[in-house]
Amino acid sequence: MPKSMPATYLCILSFILVACGASAPEATATNEPTRTLPATFTPIVITATLAETNTPGPTNTPQPAQSIEAVIDAVALNLRSGPGTVHAIVGALVEDDTVTAEGRAPGNEWVKVRTSEDQIGWLSLDFITLNGELEDLALLDISESFVVQGVVVDNSGAPVDNISIALIQDGADGPLRTDTTSGEDGSFFAYLPPESFGNWAVQIVGAGCDSRIMNADCQMVDYFSVNNTELITLPPPDELVFLYSAATVKITGTVVNLAGEPVDGIRVIAVREDLAFTFGETNELGEFSLAASEGDWDVLARDFATGRDSELVNVIISGAQAPEPVIIVAP
Repeated sequence: MPKSMPATYLCILSFILVACGASAPEATATNEPTRTLPATFTPIVITATLAETNTPGPTNTPQPAQSIEAVIDAVALNLRSGPGTVHAIVGALVEDDTVTAEGRAPGNEWVKVRTSEDQIGWLSLDFITLNGELEDLALLDISESFVVQGVVVDNSGAPVDNISIALIQDGADGPLRTDTTSGEDGSFFAYLPPESFGNWAVQIVGAGCDSRIMNADCQMVDYFSVNNTELITLPPPDELVFLYSAATVKITGTVVNLAGEPVDGIRVIAVREDLAFTFGETNELGEFSLAASEGDWDVLARDFATGRDSELVNVIISGAQAPEPVIIVAP
């Protein structure tokens, strides 16, 4: 019987490994993303020392009142009661509609707007064009929502930008989800309606190709994720920390088919016993190189088109000594 990866690993990996690019909020009312929550959660001890300049929280500092005209870029766009896709839909706009932006939420991903019919709501910046500078809008205190905030850093405490994070809760009518992305200072902010309650999974779900931890080929070759999931209960904690660690060694090898021929472009995943994980893709020679450090790692190849996994290969890394290359038979 082939050894398979535990369900806890696969639940976690299903979020981060779908694609490198961060998912956008939503451009239409029918494009809400859905995911499945992990079955279990294992706390991770964070050892990085944060730089004092990281993660500024929302501020009540008075801002000069200024409004900016904005144009809708999406074919259809929901107007929300608050800054997030879990907030209620209070209206709808179509491409080339104009609105007046009157403020922005911390994180600079959502703006508060007034429509031509004098309706007030929130829009994602991903789907509008501001005819002015975002920084000229007042930074608002979002006291009417739960604010989930945190920082993404590496093990030196340096911020990690452009990491996509989702807040997800199982609901009777399907999962509820809202997304955010870490800024240049590593900070992120997500907002939940005031009627929200219970447990939410906060998970890393992607990394933008222009994140500093990605290379020119959009591969994360020098870092691995120490913790990509935190389980919170509302009201949220003061701050969450997601940690990437610089690699001290690489797990290398080749993925081949049953005929022994190299398999190009297949995803290779390695998970450590503490649920730290690393991933990459094979090149035209079927070769892969995964960022790692000391520990007991399970390595597999996953075919996302079919949802099938290869047999696990166990790799034990002691100190900074690189392990022997492994051969994985593709699923």
